[in-house]
Amino acid sequence: MAPAGEDPGEDGLDRDGALPGAGCQRGSPEGDGASAELALLVSGMADRCALGKYVLRRFSRDDLEKVIRINEECLPEHYTPFFYLDLHQSFPNSFIVAELNGEVLGYIMCRVEWSLSEFDRWRLVKKGHVISIAVLPEHRRKGIGRALMVEAMKALRDYGASEIYLEVRVTNHPAISLYKGLKFEIVNRIKHYYSDGEDAYVMARKCDAGIED
Repeated sequence: MAPAGEDPGEDGLDRDGALPGAGCQRGSPEGDGASAELALLVSGMADRCALGKYVLRRFSRDDLEKVIRINEECLPEHYTPFFYLDLHQSFPNSFIVAELNGEVLGYIMCRVEWSLSEFDRWRLVKKGHVISIAVLPEHRRKGIGRALMVEAMKALRDYGASEIYLEVRVTNHPAISLYKGLKFEIVNRIKHYYSDGEDAYVMARKCDAGIED
């Protein structure tokens, strides 16, 4: 895990609204009743999306400036350009952006690590780590954060991860509820994890628990 000052687990979803239960299906309206639809291009299922719909796709180097801007607007902890590009080079399929009409409005970035299992402390496993996720304020409450999580989890599973984990502020109740809805559970609490002294929950799930579309 990264040191508290680096804060890789901050997710921004306390600003993404009450998302639990918001269905995000391929080619269908989102469960919260929003008129926008999400076309998921991450798996190459379509080559374009009609105007006025949100699109999820893999991050590219051309997105770097926009992703940094979203991170700085939505989250208190920031990263160097090299950090983003290094993650992209190492794990491109789990670095995903959401866009509308060509404008990036959210992202998620993850990596794969070897470390002790969150469920069996004596076993070394390959784990997916959700480093950062954020959505611009004006695009929240539309199921975008949930959709980013689902697609990233699929990518981490395809990288061979048997577990996925993340850190979240203990006061970030909407995000905690979202993650619980995606079958994460609280497995640990880290004192003073964040740079402002707040504790973090470590939340984790097994990849064999089923990942929703």
